[in-house]
Formats: sequence, structure tokens, C-alpha cells
Amino acid sequence: MRLFSEQGFRGASVAQIEAAAGLTPGAGGLYHHFGSKEDVLASGVRRHLQRLEPLRDTAASSGPRRLAGRAGSDGPLLPRRTRQPD
Repeated sequence: MRLFSEQGFRGASVAQIEAAAGLTPGAGGLYHHFGSKEDVLASGVRRHLQRLEPLRDTAASSGPRRLAGRAGSDGPLLPRRTRQPD
């Protein structure tokens, strides 16, 4: 997901994804695990959504204010809003 966020879907090559996953770049090892680069992205999105499920349940019972600034494994889920100088 880091490569997709930094370089975009088109910018992240299969070889780069393989290298980041610890596979031999350019050897096609990615295709032993996924059918396509699109499948890699879809799997990553699903994984992130699954990680958010407990927070969704907390928000439903506690309201949005309790989640603001709450730290997860990747930092705050909802950053605190600050007023931008005019």
C-alpha cells in the first residue's frame, strides 16, 4: 500500500511491489499470490477496511468526538482539526 500511496497505481511497478514484499523483483512471484496488480490493491484496501471495523463499532457507540486524535497502529485515525491562519 505504501508504493501505491507514494507512486499511484500506475506508477508502482510489479517489480517494485515484489521487491517490497521480499520477492525477487521481476521474477513473477507476485502472480503466485495474486492474479493481478489490481488484486494486490484490492486486497490491501480490504485489509485496511477490516482494521477499521473495531473503530467503526466504537464510533457508533461513542460518537465521533472520542475518535478524534485516537492513535492506532499507524497514528491518529482522525487528526484534530486546527484552524488555518487567514
